[in-house]
Amino acid sequence: MAKIEPILELMVAGNTLQAQKQLFALPAEPSSSPAEALVVLNKALLAPAAVESAAIVQRAKDEHLARLSTAHGQDLPILIYNLGCFALYQDDIQEAQVRFQEVLKLDPGNRNARHNLAYTFELMAELAEARSQYEKVAEGPEGLPLSRLNQALVRAEDGDAQGAIAELRTLYQESPQNMGVLLYLCRTLLVHGGREHAQEVVDLLSRRKEWMDFLDLWECRAYALYLLDETHEAESAFRELLTASPENLFARLGLIKTLSARGSFSELKQELELYASLNPPEDLSSVLNLARAI
Repeated sequence: MAKIEPILELMVAGNTLQAQKQLFALPAEPSSSPAEALVVLNKALLAPAAVESAAIVQRAKDEHLARLSTAHGQDLPILIYNLGCFALYQDDIQEAQVRFQEVLKLDPGNRNARHNLAYTFELMAELAEARSQYEKVAEGPEGLPLSRLNQALVRAEDGDAQGAIAELRTLYQESPQNMGVLLYLCRTLLVHGGREHAQEVVDLLSRRKEWMDFLDLWECRAYALYLLDETHEAESAFRELLTASPENLFARLGLIKTLSARGSFSELKQELELYASLNPPEDLSSVLNLARAI
């Protein structure tokens, strides 16, 4: 029987990459037991948007709503918490916020609900409140590492990039096997730094081999090489990414930039046509996003 608990522990630790890798490696078994149904539901919540996943989440939401009026004791905050997670999946941030606030009225010590409440404030660009809520969950020996991670990322959004980078470096030093923390450290360095920070990314990734299991970190290395004007190495890295993931918008755009940098205009035209055929979003930040809620 598939077990979801170790995967959720990885998520709470901020190791979102390893958590998702393990989740999607679980066998696709019929949801004949509650444990297997929970695996199916979590896969739907974390998978790329798809009609099938949306239907699974909606069925779970309907089942929860049907049970809500008769739930009592410990079952009630669990049902409401899950409804908040479903609302997050469906991009109904206000409903999610209300649900997590309801959970905290019933169970003020619920760390996961407070973390996700902070995340709703973050999504609504209420950064001061988001940081305040994350701090409540992150502080002390029982603090959630994922909340510390999100707290640092909000700090960067709020204009203190160097403070955020310092916090992320500390988190990674405390847990160097945590590929999720490494990913956000690399991304923050690349977004808010210059050549020195790009070199730091290359150096970080040269120290361990585990990152090679995750295409998100391949992206970081390729982009760092591009920022360092190592054009041929960057082009090779972007091509490797596209071999592994032909529809990777980030890699396709990176290859376009490297081809432009070295003046390869015949190949550039072909790559631009391929990029356009993938219907890229106007906001490319959506290509970089990972779920940061629990």
